[in-house]
Amino acid sequence: MMRPRDNPFKSAAILSRITYIHGTGNRDRLLADFAAMRYRGAILGGEGRGKSTLLGDLEVALQKDGYEIIHLQLTAGQRSLVATPWPTVKGRLDGRVMVCLDGAEQMSRVAWHRFRWACRKAGGLLITSHVPGLAPTLIELDTSVELFRLIVGKLLDGRSLPEHVQLDRILVAHQGNMRLALRELYDIYSYLEG
Repeated sequence: MMRPRDNPFKSAAILSRITYIHGTGNRDRLLADFAAMRYRGAILGGEGRGKSTLLGDLEVALQKDGYEIIHLQLTAGQRSLVATPWPTVKGRLDGRVMVCLDGAEQMSRVAWHRFRWACRKAGGLLITSHVPGLAPTLIELDTSVELFRLIVGKLLDGRSLPEHVQLDRILVAHQGNMRLALRELYDIYSYLEG
């Protein structure tokens, strides 16, 4: 069995080696579109489509442009901003602050409207969401077998897949959820000889 630290699909390897891979456009184009939207927009897509990864990529670029980034994250287990930095920062929002909320769909409609109103003085608001309509759509993400192959290739770093591993089958079995597909590869590699 392969030791967890040697598994090419361990979380640490994915987080350190994979950034958002831009398909038809690029980061500069997305940032230009976001600016044209007066820095108010949403990254849409289903579970495991790369929304959080793209949000992190754009946060780095916006920070380089001089914005202070306030990163907030909500999940099914944490649907309120109480346990985030939000209560301490919402009173000091100004034009140089970019509020980035990962998981905006977790908020109730009332909480969302209050949050959006509180962000009106911020330099921008960028969210991720599974559902449209919370903010103008900046980009809608999806996955493909080609993208999955590219990511797997980066993680394997020149090593080849075992013959019995079919990437297209794995991605389809997880309905395009890249996170779950990579987790399955981690499990497969856990049983290979190190």
